[in-house]
Amino acid sequence: MTKFKKGQIVKFHTPFPEEDPQARYIILEVTEYKEDRKMSRALVKSIGTKIHFVPTHVYLLDDLEIDEGLTRCLKRYVERIENGELPEVEFWKAMKRSNLP
Repeated sequence: MTKFKKGQIVKFHTPFPEEDPQARYIILEVTEYKEDRKMSRALVKSIGTKIHFVPTHVYLLDDLEIDEGLTRCLKRYVERIENGELPEVEFWKAMKRSNLP
């Protein structure tokens, strides 16, 4: 089983027909149950939406997969902001230019 952590970008590995296959979420919290792994879940928030107050959702970890590329990119941006190499304004400009819906 993949190790899910707070701050990773995830997507549905098999979205339903009525769901957007390009939808991405950021993990806010992970709850793992050692006795029953199928019940492990994550609290996530949609990213790349036009909504001001983005709702949070709880999904089973078995339904999600990590988007390695976006997670790595986000981590690199955060490290550069924390080190003072990149102004936060540039980060938001890059997010607007990204391929997120």
